[in-house]
Amino acid sequence: MSPIKVTDKRIFTPEGEVKSEYKELLRGSGIKKEVSKEEKKSDSKAREVTAKERAQDKKIASPSVSFLDLVNHLAHNALVFMGDIPAPDGSITKDPELARLFVDFLEVLKEKAYSNLNFEERNTLDDVLYKLKLRYTLKMK
Repeated sequence: MSPIKVTDKRIFTPEGEVKSEYKELLRGSGIKKEVSKEEKKSDSKAREVTAKERAQDKKIASPSVSFLDLVNHLAHNALVFMGDIPAPDGSITKDPELARLFVDFLEVLKEKAYSNLNFEERNTLDDVLYKLKLRYTLKMK
């Protein structure tokens, strides 16, 4: 077996001084440091541009949607299938099973998220559910 050779390639001595063999390399790198500063400036500008682009992409990709928007969407679909309001194509659809499904979605949403809602969201959800259930029972007799 051949002996293992260990070479210390650290730039600094234990006292924190630059080793003599690396001093020459560091002196010659003064130009590189200036270039690297310029590169850093251009890199940071490029990073800013990409960060701005990502922020704009996020705004385009995901519009602001709130909990109340979700409640409104589900309630609207329930009313469409109860026949109270026309569907987007203008037709009146009466499908009690689908209407009940959307009311049930709202009920599940209430069960799962109620403790995390603020006062306005709780009141709105309770009010919408009460009115939809009442309307459902009256319409589907």
